[in-house]
This record gives sequence, C-alpha cells and structure tokens, in this order.
Amino acid sequence: MRKQVLFGAALLALGTAVVSSCSKDEVVIDNTPGVETPVAEGEQEIILQVANTGDGLTTRAGRPLLSSEATQNIDEVKVVVVNTANKRVLLVKEFPLWMNNSEIYSDNGHGRQVKWKLSGDEKLKAGTYRIYAVGRSTTSDYSDWSTWTGYKRSDAFTPVTLEYTGTDWGEEVFAGEIASITVDKDGNFVAGDLTSGGTTDFNVLTLHRQVAGTFGYFTGIPTNAVGESPIDIKNLQLRLVARGKNKHIIFDAFNTAFRTTGDEVKYVVNGYSESSLDKDAYFYKNDESGIIKAGTDADAYTVYTISLKDWFPNGDANEDGLLDSGDYDANPNNWNTPISVEAAELLPGSVFAGTFVIPFQKSAMSGETTLQLQLINTTVTETSGAAALRIWNINLAKGDPQIDPAAHVYAAKYEDSSATIDFTDTYKSNTDETADCYSFVRNHLYTIGTKNSDKDTDEDEPQDLSTGQNLILQVNDNWELIHKMEIE
Repeated sequence: MRKQVLFGAALLALGTAVVSSCSKDEVVIDNTPGVETPVAEGEQEIILQVANTGDGLTTRAGRPLLSSEATQNIDEVKVVVVNTANKRVLLVKEFPLWMNNSEIYSDNGHGRQVKWKLSGDEKLKAGTYRIYAVGRSTTSDYSDWSTWTGYKRSDAFTPVTLEYTGTDWGEEVFAGEIASITVDKDGNFVAGDLTSGGTTDFNVLTLHRQVAGTFGYFTGIPTNAVGESPIDIKNLQLRLVARGKNKHIIFDAFNTAFRTTGDEVKYVVNGYSESSLDKDAYFYKNDESGIIKAGTDADAYTVYTISLKDWFPNGDANEDGLLDSGDYDANPNNWNTPISVEAAELLPGSVFAGTFVIPFQKSAMSGETTLQLQLINTTVTETSGAAALRIWNINLAKGDPQIDPAAHVYAAKYEDSSATIDFTDTYKSNTDETADCYSFVRNHLYTIGTKNSDKDTDEDEPQDLSTGQNLILQVNDNWELIHKMEIE
C-alpha cells in the first residue's frame, strides 16, 4: 500500500516536573518551560543540556535515522561528579523520562535541558571537579552498561566504553562533560572548562551525539547493467558498502565547544575494534569487459541494503528501464514504503535507508575508496562471480573541510581499548584525508540525497541515479558540519 503522508504520528507532550515543598537540603529540579527559578542562597546550579534534539518516538533501541532533522529520543540522562584529586565518584544523579521532564532551550544552539540545583549534602565543597554525563535509551543495544549504571559514591571513575551488539552499525547516544570546574571557599562556581568561549556558562554541561550517521535517498534507479537486459525486480538490490567498521565506542575527548553547525568543528574517531571483523561484501571496479570485483577476497562491510521489490512490487511499470515516480504514475499501487522506514514521509518513486555508525578510520592503503554504492543482482553468488550491475564511488566534494590538511582526524588507540583520547599529536591518525578515502567521524552525518525532515517532503531531493554519476553527501544542521559528497 502506498504511503505518502505519515498519519497517526505520536505527539510527545512536554511535561513539566512537579515541584513539591522541600527543605533547604533537598535538590530542586524545576523545568517548567518559560519559568525562571532563581538560585537560592546556599545552592549551586548545574545546567544539563542535550544538544541537537527534538521530539521523536520509536519502539526500537534508540531512534531510527530517517532524515537529517535535528531530533532524538532518549529515555534518561545520568550524571556523575568526580573529585579530580582522587578520581573517585562523589555524586550520582539520574534524570529519567528525559523527553518529558526537560525543557527546550534555543540560546546558542538548541536542544533540551534541565537545571540541577545542589544544596545540603549534595552541595560541592571547595575543590575542583569533573562532571560527566551520558544520555541513552534504556533499551540500548550497547552491551555492558553495568559499570555506568552501577556507579556509586567512592567508586573509581573511568570514561564509558561499550560494545554495540545491535543489527545496524550503531545507535544514537549522547555524552559530554565539564572537564574541570572549581568551587571556592564560599561554595561558588568560580572557574571551569568553558563550553562556548564565554565567561559565565562554565556550569553548562552539554551532551552531544557520540556516533556518526549515514543515509541514502534515491530515485531513477536503473534495472539493468549498461547495455544489458533488465533484471527481474525481485532480484535487484541497492547496497552501500564501506571499507571500515567498528563495534566498540569510547565516550571521551568531547568537543564541548561545539554548539552550532560549522562552529568549533572537530574530527574524532571514538570507535575501535578489539579484533578484526568479518567482511561480507566486495568492492567493484570498471574494466574493459565490464564491472569486476576489485579483489579476490571479501574486502567490504555492508552498511545497508535496499530490496527494490519492497518498494516497487510490480517493478518497472512504465518499462522505461528506471524505477522512479513514473512507475507510481503508471500504477499508484506500484510504490510503497516498507515497515523499516514507515515513520518517514517520502516522495513517490523514491527509496531510502539509513543508520547511525560507530566512527571508523579511513583505510591506510592509498587509493582505497571508503564508500561504494552498488546495484546488485542477487541471483549471482558473490564469492564466485560479480554481482554488481552498476557501481558509484562516493566522494567528499572538493574543498570539503574534512580534507583540508589542517583538519586532523583524531582516533582512539586500537591496541588499547581503555585508552582515553584527546586532541594531542599522539592521536593524530590521519592528516591525509582525501575526497575518496576519508574517515567517518563523530557527530558528522554523511548523506546521499537531501532529506531535512522526517515529517514532510517540502525540501526533499532524492539522488537521481539515472543522470550522471555525481551524488552529494551532506552533514546537515545540528551535526557539526555540512559536507557535500559526490559519486564518480
């Protein structure tokens, strides 16, 4: 059944936290939108902000990636305060039902926030502290949250390190810290690790997305190899493959200065693998005899596949050799959106797939392309033959900031899963990112085609695969940077 408009979208009400009568020693959290509550004498205030957020709803672990819209849906934010003198946990605070019990903010960036007012036993004494927070879905597909969820006072603190066990390439999760904040003898915050270059907001702890993302939005899809007969729709797939992949992620070396797209951009690979991962696909190249495999052994990881029969049940209805809006016009029943993306509104005659990605480094081998889009004939056993009918190598555009020699990419040490990462020369892994060989870095979104909102198609521009071989990848608003990428 055709699906063009999303009906029955769940509305998340912006609930307000109930403020009960309390003594001076209790923590007060009042997040009533539009209401300012002053900090009483003897209290300290820490503002927790989850950046790049909006309203969303999903029944899976984390939200699906359906557009470049600045949106997220997490269940809770948890904070630990660490005494930097002994690196022991001093305070633990949980903020459940985050989407209901937080308020929207829009100053210098936007997202949702709460104001945590400390008094009584929770008030910090004179000293210096590290304040570290994670925002997550409680049905998370990252394994072994036990250390994080089990933190209590006096525990030794280390940054969170997790393994992703889901079926995609990652799950959206947020984290951040105030690396250092100082309290004077009178109990006032007097200095700290500034989050935006200002002089008064060092008590603002901003959490950012810790994964990358990618999606593809296509139309004008050929049904054959060049010069060959069409392939039956049930045997056609679009497939995106990548040169690298990671399963582990470290929440550390945060870019706390980032507030708005294009400002204070960093290039951080905070993912790693403890062992090699099994490759399940091949890269291809053009040869005089046609498209052939680039190597004899599997050398790629499948990022996503799009089974075209799920979108065009009757195939090329107008028999023009392409799958597009013409097939919908010829037969309105010959285009629909599968369950996996039914929460998004899409243009008739298009296809879509996307996933969050644990960041990974570019290939160390010269000339090895990071991403390739492939039109696959599924009747061919890939280990013995060439299954690709057409290929498109996906490149960063010339002049993209990520390939500027000054845009160093920093990475976690693969050989040491407990290693922290920072912005020192020790972790400069690549200074030679190129248009075709590039890393996937934290909080950057790599897209093919344009889709700015889950909920409408007003500014949609699916990539037409029938007109040339140039595709555009973008990092949209509220991710750190806007990239534009091209297909060769």
